Amino acid sequence: MNDPAAWGPFTGSGYYPVDDAQLADALAGAEIVVHEVGFGAFEFIEGYLSSERGGVPFFAVKDRTSGAVHMLSAPALDEQ
Repeated sequence: MNDPAAWGPFTGSGYYPVDDAQLADALAGAEIVVHEVGFGAFEFIEGYLSSERGGVPFFAVKDRTSGAVHMLSAPALDEQ
């Protein structure tokens, strides 16, 4: 996924595979608007990153499998 030619039109180059620590760091101070825990294998989180990160909208898919990689998408980070 590090090849820009493989990035999708919705997330652009703002798609990031992150581990537990990276996701926690990215979401520190974020305004969480949606935190859906009703799925068995993952959580869906949506909101705005902290003002230190530009307050840009994001969504994340947090895999509940221990040690798994999560997905963080914040396309507007590319514009900063």
